[in-house]
Amino acid sequence: MEAAISAQALSDLTGLSTRRLRELAEKGVLPRTPRGLFPHPQAIRAYCSGLREQAAGRSSDESGGQELVRERALLAREQREAQALKNAVLRGETIDASEAERRWTDEMVRLRSRLLGVPSDVAQLAPHMTKHDIATVDRALRDAMDEASRAEPDAA
Repeated sequence: MEAAISAQALSDLTGLSTRRLRELAEKGVLPRTPRGLFPHPQAIRAYCSGLREQAAGRSSDESGGQELVRERALLAREQREAQALKNAVLRGETIDASEAERRWTDEMVRLRSRLLGVPSDVAQLAPHMTKHDIATVDRALRDAMDEASRAEPDAA
């Protein structure tokens, strides 16, 4: 059977105050005998184990060990997501928003130019059409472009 020592004797061994030893015992970090003594060397081993847990960030005492574990997990996830994004950019699977907007704007300008040229193309391809017919085609295309420019984008 292991020997039991007083809080003062354990305080002398660990350098902790007797008050702190009682707090650790109440939290279940340090074992106590029914008479309020500390089993020796089991209490020393338990204290050292608690220190290792705290240093590893697994402790749940007031030092914020669980918070540290959560923060480390959040940091690891952010780093993983950042690396995944960098890899996707390198593979050409994604571009940043300003680049996408620039490319989209360029495409829309080209499309608008091409659509505005359609009535002239129709006049060349269908010489039997009157100027009024060509103007009707031109008006229909301009109305369609105007309507498209006012449309709200679908929320996807």
